[in-house]
Amino acid sequence: MEIKYKKAIKRAIGVEFLEITQENVIHLHNFDDRLGHINSIPFCDTIEGTMKGKIGDYVIKGIRGELYICDREIFKETYNEV
Repeated sequence: MEIKYKKAIKRAIGVEFLEITQENVIHLHNFDDRLGHINSIPFCDTIEGTMKGKIGDYVIKGIRGELYICDREIFKETYNEV
């Protein structure tokens, strides 16, 4: 049996984001209460569990308010600032 697949392009939907810097890592909770840090290691509670990040990563707030941390390189390849 041959399996047929389709292709799709992700919709262009705006999200809020914040770059994690050395200066703002201790204030991440001001962006969202679910964000925090331990010893300057940022973390956030997501729908998939707790995610840890690093300085230079981005915190993204999705269209339903969900949070996730995105690697800097992946963010730069995937998103355009508006």
